[in-house]
Amino acid sequence: MEDTCDGKTAKWAEGKLLGGELEEPFFLGAGIFEPHLPNYTLQKYFDRFPLDEIKLPEGYWENDLDDVPGAHSKMAHNPWLKKIKAGGQWKHAIQAYLACTAMADDLVGQIVRALEKSKYAENTIVVLWSDHGYQLGEKERWTKYSLWERATRVNMIWVAPGVTTPGTTTAKPANLLDIYPTLASLAGIAPPEGQLEGNDLSVLMKDPDAAWDEASVTTFGYKNYGVRSERYRYIVYEDGTEELYDHAKDKWEWQNLADNPEYAAIKKKMRREIPTHHEPSGVTYKVPRRKP
Repeated sequence: MEDTCDGKTAKWAEGKLLGGELEEPFFLGAGIFEPHLPNYTLQKYFDRFPLDEIKLPEGYWENDLDDVPGAHSKMAHNPWLKKIKAGGQWKHAIQAYLACTAMADDLVGQIVRALEKSKYAENTIVVLWSDHGYQLGEKERWTKYSLWERATRVNMIWVAPGVTTPGTTTAKPANLLDIYPTLASLAGIAPPEGQLEGNDLSVLMKDPDAAWDEASVTTFGYKNYGVRSERYRYIVYEDGTEELYDHAKDKWEWQNLADNPEYAAIKKKMRREIPTHHEPSGVTYKVPRRKP
């Protein structure tokens, strides 16, 4: 495994932690590429998931898109699931994803074990996150490219000595934008005033049940937004069409409630989270050239 790209990354991080070369305070980042496509890994990880034991996603429903606005189709950047299913490779593809995820888990464990053996174990903050979720066929999607739960929900795990309690969790919505202000708060660093959109999650680390009325907002393309509260997911597309799901009753987002008048107040509240400033589609930014 040390010969793989991710294996080399984990070995590098392990060496930094155990080599006694770090000048405190320090920031150490280690990015694991898998399970990003292409899903290549060692055979032993495929062997952990025998093909005859692979199950299709619990959240897959053949008629799932019947009550979804057509605007979702503009986000379907790839035909991968259709090709995977046509080739009879659905379970093989899931097996490959699980195998690569298992390798990533082992490599994270390698880095954590190195930290535990090091002199930094008692005073180092650890945060583990991923960049996006993953659809294995739900709503006829493979990988990401949507504003639904499976594509936008990510891993986020914190260990902050003296602050977090092992084994505790919270269902309060959080966002990747929260990582920097939380790290700054935990490390006693003053972040730039008025320039951060994220929230300090240390409040929830100290009390997972603390009052928390924040929502997480995801954008994908021009004026397409997903808003996740603790209970609901609300999606609005550029053309104004909507989706609303009640996760207390419908964790797979099978029933779109957006047209149900009983939920008008919920939609109105969640619309307040949507940004009022939208960058035009296709905007690019260029550094102005200085005159000679």
